[in-house]
Amino acid sequence: MKNLLTFIKKFINKTIVAFITVSLIIIVTWAAAYSITMNKNYYRHQFEKNDTASTLHWVYQDKDSGDRIYKSYDEDDLEKIMNQIVDYLANKEESMQVIDDEGMNVFSNQALKHMADVKKAYNHFMVLAIVLLVLIIPMFIYLHFNFKDIKSSIKKQLIWTFSIIFGLLLILSVMMLIDDDWTFTQFHHILFPNKQSFEDAFFSRESHYEEEYYINNLLLVQILTLDIFIDAAWIIIASIVVCTGIYLFVLLKTLSKRNKKELVIIEEN
Repeated sequence: MKNLLTFIKKFINKTIVAFITVSLIIIVTWAAAYSITMNKNYYRHQFEKNDTASTLHWVYQDKDSGDRIYKSYDEDDLEKIMNQIVDYLANKEESMQVIDDEGMNVFSNQALKHMADVKKAYNHFMVLAIVLLVLIIPMFIYLHFNFKDIKSSIKKQLIWTFSIIFGLLLILSVMMLIDDDWTFTQFHHILFPNKQSFEDAFFSRESHYEEEYYINNLLLVQILTLDIFIDAAWIIIASIVVCTGIYLFVLLKTLSKRNKKELVIIEEN
């Protein structure tokens, strides 16, 4: 019976250490993603770097006269559109739709549908991060008061856990370097398991839905280009590496100090 209780306690201790580590990575990922998503200066930098405003032009045919009409958005329009996107994701706006100076809708119905799916996933991720943050606080307290029982196995377990995590991050980084389009597509498979939501995430000139005759269905991806997401992914990966590295260093340093302290106590006795 005593052996069984010891086994259960060891299993619980190992599970808690692993759970805290994985939870911290998810929380750091969320914090980094949130910081980027809500940072309007990040978008401005990307727009300037990619010269985004120069790509926002297209031609449509007037439904009454049949004339070909040239339409474009400048940097001021882009700023207005960006503000609406960010405020929509921040739950400050109910709709992402923007009405331009000519009274026309800026985004297609497919773009609105896709961003509604993005916002839903975004909010779910936020809830997950908050729940994990609440859960790991008592677990840290438990570790503090039971550190003596855990210390014998924690170093080995942490090294194995972080080896797996950094290995996965390395694989992801290599995948992004080899083929960022393919990696981006696979990420959307994970993010949007629903077939329609997945298909709505990829745009062509023809929308999946009925649209106004003047709508440019490619506008959203011309504004939020792949480069924006790839740069954000590198920032998130770097944030995970730095924060988990600090976490590992602090734990191992704490373990080392406690071992030295116990050794001194033993020698004094």
